[in-house]
Amino acid sequence: MLFTSNKNEDDSSLAISDLMTALMGTFLIGSVVAIELKSSDLPTSTIEMSKNFVARGVIFNDHFENVTERFTELHLDTKNFSLKNRFKFSSGKSLVSEDMSEMLDKLCPLLIEYTKNNDDIKKVIFRGHTDKSWSGEGNKFIGNMEVSYMRAINTLKHCLKNFDSNETKIASKFIAQGHSFVGSLYKKTKRNNGNSRFVEIIFQYKVDKD
Repeated sequence: MLFTSNKNEDDSSLAISDLMTALMGTFLIGSVVAIELKSSDLPTSTIEMSKNFVARGVIFNDHFENVTERFTELHLDTKNFSLKNRFKFSSGKSLVSEDMSEMLDKLCPLLIEYTKNNDDIKKVIFRGHTDKSWSGEGNKFIGNMEVSYMRAINTLKHCLKNFDSNETKIASKFIAQGHSFVGSLYKKTKRNNGNSRFVEIIFQYKVDKD
């Protein structure tokens, strides 16, 4: 009788084990199906935007990589569609140096060509940056903002110095901004021998957020 009882318990345990295995298999199949359904529910526009983003990055890189390879001070950021000009400005100064001028003579025609050939470009932003040093009068935050703006505007002026004034549709996309000693870029460069005194060029597309 005892033997029979144990046998029945073994059969019962086996049956429960099989049931749990079946339930687990059903759960996993259901999870896979749910994931597939969720992926299939993504809007076509979202998928296309992702493809366009990747394709745009490839084109952006191909267009500017030669000049960035030649001038090591010019950093190409494909992810954020920007070019960071690491030609360091003197403290409190905003004039374009001879070395920077040589680089801009090669870069600026590419900037204009790229903007002309891509209708989805909304703005080309020349953004100047500064460190915290200040020897002038008044509020140093405002003073540095003005210095950084002049760095951006002088860089922009160099790029558009030979630009056809009749091409207002393209020229109107180019703007200058001045940033004082704030933001993530300043924090990353403030301890690196004044390298927060630079200009970056950012391409903003019509599908991007302002």
